[in-house]
Amino acid sequence: MPILEAVFLEINEKVRVSPKLELAFAAGRFYLQALQLFESDPELAFLALVNAGEVIASGLEFSEEEIYDAETRELLAEVNEKLGDAKAEKVRERFFQIRRRFRICLCKLVNTAFFAGSESQDDLFRFKAEDFGTRITVAYDLRSIFLHAGKTFGGWVTALDYRNAEISIGTPAYGDAEWKKLISRIPTLVGMERVIRFCLLRFLHQEVSPLHEKLN
Repeated sequence: MPILEAVFLEINEKVRVSPKLELAFAAGRFYLQALQLFESDPELAFLALVNAGEVIASGLEFSEEEIYDAETRELLAEVNEKLGDAKAEKVRERFFQIRRRFRICLCKLVNTAFFAGSESQDDLFRFKAEDFGTRITVAYDLRSIFLHAGKTFGGWVTALDYRNAEISIGTPAYGDAEWKKLISRIPTLVGMERVIRFCLLRFLHQEVSPLHEKLN
């Protein structure tokens, strides 16, 4: 109700919704686009889901320890010591990783209820907490490969739809070693839909208005 009330206030009294809710609506538009393309164009649907996750990630704050690994933090400290704060800040901006933020964001937004509430028919095809971050990173990489090289992947993310599989298993019989490794770790289109659905709801729950106890 608080979310609907905010929308009505914007419509009727020209009171802008909060930046967090506005951001959630933007992510929701990509999620809606993914649903509309789900059966007709799995690749674009997958890209839309990754875009939705990227929008959500822009609404969360991260510490430097989360964004940068130990080696990068050590390098930044050395630059700061030798060249000063201004130069270090420029290097920090260059090192700023959207890919890493994407992974950290979605890993922070899923919880035990997400993993316990899998919709897959087989345990083998369900997300596991221990490798969730790796699979989410690979989803981002898959999007990047498609955008920069045009390499198609629709058949790989929809092959197990009939089992409601969330992850891909096995290694392709063709392609170079890097491609085979990537495909063996991808979430399916069904899996990514569920991730973004849950993360979008949990973002609203945490940042805008409580929705459900399972999102605590």
